[in-house]
This record gives sequence, C-alpha cells and structure tokens, in this order.
Amino acid sequence: MEIEKVYEPQRFEPHWAQWWVESNLFHVEAPPPDADGNATPYFSLVIPPPNVTGSLHMGHMFEHSIIDAQVRWQRMCGKVTLWVPGTDHAGIATQIMVERQLATENLTKHDLGREKFEERVWKWKEEYGGKIVDQMKRAGVSCDWSRARFTLDAGLSRAVREAFVRLYEKGLIYRGQYMVNWCPRCQTAVSDLEVEHEETQGNLWHIIYPVARGDFNETGSDIKLVVATTRPETMLGDTAVAINPADKRIAELHDKKVRLPLTDREIPIVLDEMADPEFGSGAVKITPAHDPNDFEAGKRHNLASIKVIDENAKMTAAAGRFAGLDRFEARKQVVAELEKLGLLEKVEPHKLSIAKCHRCRTIVEPLVSTQWWVKIKPLAEPAIKAVVNGDIKFVPENWQKTYFEWMYNIRDWCISRQLWWGHRIPAWHCADCKEITVARETPDACAKCGSKNIVQETDVLDTWFSSGLWPFSTLGWPDDTPDLRAFYPTTLLVTGFDIIFFWAARMIMLGISMTGEVPFRQVHIHGLVRDAERQKMSKTKGNTIDPLVINEKYGTDAVRFALLISAAPGGDIALSEDRIASCRNFANKIWNASRLLYSKPKEGSGEASSYADRYIGSRLNACAKVANEAFKDHRYHEAAQALWHFFWDEFCDHYLEEKKHLEEKKQDPDWSFAYKVYEESLRLLHPLMPFLTEELWQRLGKPGRSIALEPYPEWGPAAQDPTAESEMKVVLTARELDRRQRSLHNKGRKEHVEGVSWYFTDRGEFEIARKYKFEIQSGNNTSMEVYDARPPAWSDTAVSTATSDYVYPATTTSSLERLLKERERLLKENAELEKVIANSKRQLDNADIIAKMPEKVVATLRAKLAVYEAQLTKNLDALRNE
Repeated sequence: MEIEKVYEPQRFEPHWAQWWVESNLFHVEAPPPDADGNATPYFSLVIPPPNVTGSLHMGHMFEHSIIDAQVRWQRMCGKVTLWVPGTDHAGIATQIMVERQLATENLTKHDLGREKFEERVWKWKEEYGGKIVDQMKRAGVSCDWSRARFTLDAGLSRAVREAFVRLYEKGLIYRGQYMVNWCPRCQTAVSDLEVEHEETQGNLWHIIYPVARGDFNETGSDIKLVVATTRPETMLGDTAVAINPADKRIAELHDKKVRLPLTDREIPIVLDEMADPEFGSGAVKITPAHDPNDFEAGKRHNLASIKVIDENAKMTAAAGRFAGLDRFEARKQVVAELEKLGLLEKVEPHKLSIAKCHRCRTIVEPLVSTQWWVKIKPLAEPAIKAVVNGDIKFVPENWQKTYFEWMYNIRDWCISRQLWWGHRIPAWHCADCKEITVARETPDACAKCGSKNIVQETDVLDTWFSSGLWPFSTLGWPDDTPDLRAFYPTTLLVTGFDIIFFWAARMIMLGISMTGEVPFRQVHIHGLVRDAERQKMSKTKGNTIDPLVINEKYGTDAVRFALLISAAPGGDIALSEDRIASCRNFANKIWNASRLLYSKPKEGSGEASSYADRYIGSRLNACAKVANEAFKDHRYHEAAQALWHFFWDEFCDHYLEEKKHLEEKKQDPDWSFAYKVYEESLRLLHPLMPFLTEELWQRLGKPGRSIALEPYPEWGPAAQDPTAESEMKVVLTARELDRRQRSLHNKGRKEHVEGVSWYFTDRGEFEIARKYKFEIQSGNNTSMEVYDARPPAWSDTAVSTATSDYVYPATTTSSLERLLKERERLLKENAELEKVIANSKRQLDNADIIAKMPEKVVATLRAKLAVYEAQLTKNLDALRNE
C-alpha cells in the first residue's frame, strides 16, 4: 500500500470537507423512547450563530475547533449526537451592509420604502449571506447541515412571536421611556454589547453656577458653585445640581437654587450621594435626559427631563440659541459663551472613555427614548437558582461568580430597535383609541375599541431576543416536536466570556420561562485568541491571522491542533505562525510514519509478538485514558499534548524504530499488531485532526463509512502492561546514553564499539538490561557487559542516570580531556536541573496555583521533582569524586 512522499493537506482536505456534507454523514434522526419510555442517551448542542454578514475569523476557528473536537468525541463514544448549525440575521450589521450597497446607487432605504428595502435585504442575504457557512463547511465542522437554521426563517419567526406574546401576557414586557444608548448614524437604540469604549484625551470644564440672588439672603449672595463636566453642551438640559449630604462645606446650600448659565432658568440644589465630596467642588450637575445616572437621580428627586440633543445628534429647540447645531459644534460655542461671561473657571485635560457604536464607530448618545422593555428580575430569579442548584454548570467554575454578579444586579432589558431588518414587534397601535394590541398574528381590529385603523409597531426586536430562544427554537418549539423531546435540554454551550451576560444568561432566562427546562446542562467558557505577545488581535495593529489564508498554507488540521493544544480552560491563548508550523510538522511526522507502516505487510496474528508491541499497546491504553478524561473535562490542551507525545515520541520515535530494528534482526517480522495500534491511534487523534485521520484511515481499507463513525478507544486495565513499559524504558535509556557517549567520543552512529559496560544500582533495571542485552547491543552497535554494581573508580568516562552508569572504553582521547568534557557536561546539566527544580518548587509552594490544578497534575509535578533532585544529587557526587 503506497502513500505519497509529501504531506499535502491541500490535496485531500477539500475532498473530505465536501464528502462529509454531501454524504450527510452527521445527520441524525430523533430517536424514540425505549419500551419503558426512557429517552435515548444523547449529546446535543447548538452552534453560537455567526452573523450572516460575517467571514470566518480566528475567534470562530477557535470556538468551532473546540466544539467540533467535543462533538466528534461524543459521537465516537456512541451517543446520538446532534450539532445544530445556523446563522444570525444580525440586524444592525446587515442593514448597514445593504445601505452601503444602496449608497453606491445613490439610493437610501427611504427611497425604497420599508417593504422594498426588506426585499433588497433578503436578496442580499441570499447572494452574500452564505459565505461564512461555506467557510465553516470547508473547515470541517461536523454539524447536521440538513438542520441549518436562520434566525429570521419562518419557524424561528413564529417562535419569536410566541415568546414575545407569552412574556407580554405575563406582564413581563412593557413599553415606556427610559435611558438608552442611541446611535445617531444607525438611528437606533443599541445594547451595551454593541457599544465599544475607547479611551481618549478630553477636557474637564469647571463651570460657575451662581447661587440665585434673594434665595440665600436679603442682600443677595456672591456664593458660586463650581460644577465640572466633560460635556458642557448638556448643561443646557440641567434640571438640578446635587451635593452630598455628608459634605459639610456646602451643606448650607441645600434647598437653595442656582442660576443655570446661558439660560433664563433657575434650578434647585438637591442632596444626593451621587455627588462625590472628594471630586472638585463636591457639586455635580444633573441632566436627566442625557446621562444614565442622572436619569435615575431625576426619578429620585422628581426632576423634569429636558431633551437638548436629538436622535440626529443635533441640538433641539430646548437648547435656545444653540438649536440646530451639531452637538460638538454646540460644545465649542457653549464654552466660548461661558468664557465670554466669566463663568468658566478653568479647563483641565482629562482622560475619557468614549462610547462608540460597534458597527459604525459613531459616538453614541445617551437619550431618553420610548422603547419596549422586559422586566428581567422575575426571569433572573429562576436562572440564578438553576446555577446555584447545579442544573447548569460552568467550566471553568470561576465564571459562575461573574454570572452571579451580573444576574443579582440585573436591570430591565431594552428589546426594541429602530431598524427595518429584523423581527418586527407583534404589536399594533390603534389610531383612534391609542390602545396597543399584542398578538401572535395580525389582528383584524383593535382589541379595545374594534377600530380597523391599526398600524403595526415599526420597531424590530433586539437580535439577542431571537438568539436567546436559539437552543429550543431550532428544535421546533413552540411545537412539541420529536427533536425537542429527544435533544432538549441541550447538553452543552460553548461560548466566549464576553457574551455570558448578553447571550448565555438570556438563553437561560428565556429557556426556563418558555419550556420549564434549562436550555443546556453545561457552559464551557473559552478565552480570546491573542498574538504571540498576548496582545489582542486587531487589523489596526496588523497582528491578525486570517484562518482562510493560514488553513491553505499549513492545512486546517495544523491550525486546529495549534489552537487546541493552547486551549487551557477559560484562558486566552497566544497563537503564532511558528506554533502552527510546528503542528504541521507533527502532522507531517504522522504522514511519514504512515508511509513507513504502509510499506509493511498487514497480514499476521494481530497479537503482540514482542516487548515493543506490548509496550506500545500499554502506552496506547494510557493515552486513551488521558484523552477521554481530557475531553470529558474540556481540557483540550491536555488531550492534544498527550496525543502529540504518544504519536511523536512513543509510537514514531520509540516503537517504530524498535520495530524496524527487531525486523532487521529477524526477531519480529510481524507488523499486524502495529497496524492495529496505528488504526486505534488514528481514532484517538480524529477529534483533533479530522482531515488527516480520515485520509489515512480510508487508505487502510476499513469496512466502515468513515473514521468519524468508529468507536473511540477506551482505557482498560487488561491492556495496561507496566512490565513492558519498564523493559522499553531501559532499552530506550541505553539508546540515549549511547548517543551521548558517541557524541562525547566522536563516534559515528554505525561505528561498532567494543568494551561498553553498564553498571546498575537498581536491581530491577539490571535484570531488564541483562534480559535484553542482545537487543541493546545490536540496536546500539556495541559489545556490552551488564553489572549489578557500581562502576570502578577508574571508570572516568561514565554518563549517568539516577540509577545507572554507562561506561565507554578508553579511547585515544586522554583521560584528562575526557574528564574535562564530562565535567563540562555535568555542570551544564546541573544548571538546567537547578532551574527546573526551582521552578517546580515555586509552583508546588504556590497554594493558589496548586488549588487550580487537577490532583494528577500535582502528583506528576511532585514525581518529576523527585527525579530531578535525585539526578542532581548523583551529578554532584560525581563531581566531588573526580
């Protein structure tokens, strides 16, 4: 069986990606309950739906690699496994894309009208919206593509209307005026998630607010309050000034009034803890219409709300002579007027956090607006309880704290958006009685007065509302479908920490409210992909890695493996092209090992016929244990590291090399067991490297359709062979010691050496070395004697382990030269050992680090430390005895 000399993933990856989809390999039917009515064990999850406007980026690649590895492992473990794919309509982003397209035709959405604009968006979606889906398919994600959903398709639209009406009927949805983030460019309210904060250098203007004459004493007052602000244009909408009740310096001003500069209004001075006595004069302006904190203060003190900036970021008529100006031009003129009147005490440089719309980068404006809201606390209470009770578990567990911090301090959710693309709110306004009718379908008339003069609400729902229904709406809810019965609650959610609040929490709240069940049992929170210096990737910095380009260059498997081997739970990963290149080298190592193996006959007993076979069978078994536990605990880096070590070191460098040596000596010509181990090894690796393993497995001519449908290897006590592992360890140690001595004595690898002696202080190792003396001699090309003793004092050419000394015969090199070389080697090795020992002790002495580590990892660290210390002690003894 021949295999190409060069590993070229670009040759076979597209084929398997297309074959998996076209053969509908990952489709599953909802299994019926058994005879007793028990559900079939299953594993299900829904994809975090990428925006239909999107293109695959490294964040998607990372998240999809994690999910796909878990899904493939679960499927191979025998569970009925469903991964539902889909995309999000991305209200604002999609509308912006189409409006930009219209702009090239000198058109606006208003030129088309709402109905024609929506038709245009659907046309755009059909033409361009599937790009990211095609990219995901090419990346090999093992979804059931026959179940692909879109958040605006008919079934999901029906689910959205049903959820809205149910919440409204429960009194949990209402319409009212509150403070929102308003984007003047997109002309809509935006959620906190759709706002990015950017630090910039600004100013702090200190403005004099004179205390009103006659309001303080009979003769008038010269008392002035100085109020500092970063937005002087908003002062035109001030309706009070606050001072802290504990601020004794200005407590006497309570209940007095100040004259608001540039206006003819007087506004009260109120007591409120929002004023910080340590900041400036201790007084703070209150503008209820243009600041979230001021809005709440306005409600506490029953203050008027005066809107001086409108939805287009221009000054309103309430701004007096500044009306019609852009907000920033108004700022300049307000400051100039204050300075002219002597009411500007000073201006200081001040660092600001500017809120910008994530989509268009426009500075958002806090505005009071009439919107639709969800009363969130009644939904939050059972969602909190679900995590407290363990019905939903977070991985890593520390993210529960973040979840609780937000949920216990949750505020009502603004769910309306002033867009034309999205789920239109199912509410109809009566032009006659002004009543609002909320209904699942378009009503014939007003529910209150019977008038047919009704118009549907123009706002659409926040995208997060429809995506909050995603785990059950994609399975057919509100109908009682076979899919919903079989696969809900879903098993797992994989998502980034940045949308715990905006997506995960809302799915939990809406899932429990709509279905009475949690939407998933477990939430795996992953970090961000950063560059090699752990900087956040951005196009501005020029440090992004395009997965489409890098997949083509190195192969998708190499990119997946580089991401997964770095994916410690909850932590960000540092990704570099060098790491991806090294993972390609790993794939190439497997390819070359396959070339060697495929050149050997497959026929044979299929049983272990040598200590090397028994060794690799035992190591395969151990690797299966580590891999299964790692997948179960979402420790993908541990699975990747274990498989790297097994394939590269144990299977390729140790086993295949020893197998070749035994074959050469006519001791073990049977390669059938090697094929058996190799095939199981491919199955072990498949969830992490699906393309390479599918290609190689298919070349084995196995009877199954795909390696993806084969069983995942499991650990079994009968397959563990510590004796074979100990035997191979001694043989491999001899190989390593021989290489080191040959290097020291300038001996070629094939040059025969007479008179080698190996001395042991460990009786067990001595017995193994004596048993396999012939194999060691022939493999090392030496003539060797084995001794159960310490080497003689004159043996000055020994290279040592903690329990043995490997002694070469005298050469033409003088004893002094040999001693100096050995001394140099020992000193260098000791320096490395001391560093490793110090680092290990630091880790083991740090209680915080140890608490986060699994017990088996801590035990491994302690065992390695003991070996390092024993070797250092032996080396130091050797140096003292020179």
